[in-house]
Amino acid sequence: MLYDNLSIHDDYLFSGSTTYALRLFFDDGYDQGIYSWETLYDLGKNYEKYWALYLFALEEHQLTRGEDKNTHKGPAIIKVLYFMDKLIKFTNEEEELELPDNVNTVQQLLELLRKRGNRWERAFSDDAVQFTVNKEFAELFTVLEHGDEIALIPKAK
Repeated sequence: MLYDNLSIHDDYLFSGSTTYALRLFFDDGYDQGIYSWETLYDLGKNYEKYWALYLFALEEHQLTRGEDKNTHKGPAIIKVLYFMDKLIKFTNEEEELELPDNVNTVQQLLELLRKRGNRWERAFSDDAVQFTVNKEFAELFTVLEHGDEIALIPKAK
């Protein structure tokens, strides 16, 4: 289990610590919604109607569901911004990084960076750094994709 009070499923995590709503954590990195039980019930009950309306709206605006969204072939390349000058001396404030096949999440990226040496290990320990993906604060399990911008920021002590 990654976090307390979270349940793990194939496509999402959810936090069930409240009695009025659930916060879902989807595998595409989206984690901003808190859904009331009433909303979830309505979505389930009216699924077919809402799905048909959604598909109609896409067609009306000449859009697709995004199946062809990721047309990049080859390893993902991301931009990493470092705001860590007091923890570690970097030669650059940013770098373009080609991700190995086994690095798909923020947590795996941090593990990769820690392998660069002792100063990197300290600077990128889980309790020392917070991070954004595409200018939004993210979780360790946030999925990284080609073209993402990741900012690494020291946590306030």
